[in-house]
Amino acid sequence: MDRQVVTGILIGAAGGGLFWLLGLPAPWLTGPLLAVGGAAVAGVPLRAPEWARFLLFVLLGVSIGSAVNPESLHRMAQWPASLAINAVGIVATIYVGMVYLRRMLGCDRITALLASIPGTQSLVMAIALNANADVRQVTVIQSVRLFALVFLFPIAASLFAGGRVDAAVPAAAVFGPDTIWLLAVAAAGAAAAVRLKMPAGALTGAMLLSAALHGTGLNEALMPPWLVSFALALLGVIVGARFAGTRLRALLRTALISVGMVGLALAVSAAFAAAADAVLGLGFGALLLAYAPGGIEAMTLIASSLGLDPALVGTHHLVRMIAMALILPVVARRMPR
Repeated sequence: MDRQVVTGILIGAAGGGLFWLLGLPAPWLTGPLLAVGGAAVAGVPLRAPEWARFLLFVLLGVSIGSAVNPESLHRMAQWPASLAINAVGIVATIYVGMVYLRRMLGCDRITALLASIPGTQSLVMAIALNANADVRQVTVIQSVRLFALVFLFPIAASLFAGGRVDAAVPAAAVFGPDTIWLLAVAAAGAAAAVRLKMPAGALTGAMLLSAALHGTGLNEALMPPWLVSFALALLGVIVGARFAGTRLRALLRTALISVGMVGLALAVSAAFAAAADAVLGLGFGALLLAYAPGGIEAMTLIASSLGLDPALVGTHHLVRMIAMALILPVVARRMPR
């Protein structure tokens, strides 16, 4: 194996392991991303393996699709009005973010779009690799949002719950025969989608087949935690390697401006949550978490710790994640830089 590839993998593994030991949020994504990205900025010769991108897209697609099941489909039908208001709120959040980033950073349209997508960092970063976007700016902006939200929400949840709060690992999340044939079918679907030149073919093909198998109940296997961590670490190494030749001052400026965008996104989410509560009466707290630009795991976790409805919160974030996975590759391909 190429020495630069080995260097990137080892640095990424070290960064992920350190973040995991320190108990930091999303350690197997942020650790490799910061470690490899920092090494690349410092001039360390490294690069990501060529095979990593296809494998990453297959694993990410299977993970997203496995969230679809008969129960989640039933829940989606319970809150149609709230989901519709959330959809409008997401569009508003993205538009405000795009305008802000284009004026403050001079981002091109596709970069501003991907950087403004709320709550799906790994998906957005993966799509940015295939889009004609500035991957480094997208990564920095999304990472600031991740640390501002994902890092603070578990802390708040721990305080309200009176101790450490850990997400439960589903009993089915083990590597067995169902997982093996699920991955095999998803990989075949990803390869077929690539040959058909579908937008983000590997991701789209794997996700659609995984969603179909889980939605019909033919396969109930979930991605085991170690495999999810491996996929996130791959993403961190691939994106981090793209920071070679980047100036530290430019990164710091982008990060500082990104803080303002996080505040704007939270303000827009709060406004739509208040409007939805006034119309539907589902509770401002639950709707704020459901509409917030955070990840599904953190938002569902804090909802449980505060005695709010985790099903409502999780369903809204699941619908947003699936919609973004279907829509973003098409938009990213058609939008000129």
